[in-house]
Amino acid sequence: MNMKIGSESKFVQIKILKRSYPESDDDSDIDWLDGEVKVVVPGFQALYKTYLRTDDLLYFYESLRIATIDQGATIEFNTIEEGLYLIGTKQTTGQILWEGIANVGRPKNQLKFTVESDSQLIDHLINDVNKIRDQYPILGKSKTNIQPE
Repeated sequence: MNMKIGSESKFVQIKILKRSYPESDDDSDIDWLDGEVKVVVPGFQALYKTYLRTDDLLYFYESLRIATIDQGATIEFNTIEEGLYLIGTKQTTGQILWEGIANVGRPKNQLKFTVESDSQLIDHLINDVNKIRDQYPILGKSKTNIQPE
């Protein structure tokens, strides 16, 4: 399951690989996911593992949903472990400018980048996030105050 933001030649892709602790009885462990981030920008390519929570996907979904009804809203995706941070801002041209920070390893090596996408991507991302949330629902106690649908 994955989601991709950008164009064919300049993008960030987030791929969910599996639950980190599928057999855990612990609420704080059961919702961890193993992920992979791929960043392709002119002159640079990165592929690295990251960890995120199902809550991160719920928060991103809510941010996307708000952006469909509020033209001035920004779209935000952040992993609790700070492996990836994205903020999307709608432009008057109909594009979304995504500013990202990819944090790799410890100590963190950091790449700041930008990619653009058409604002119609929001609907595709909502679809992608819903598919991921269907496959990896929140099983433990959510760390956010947002309630899953």
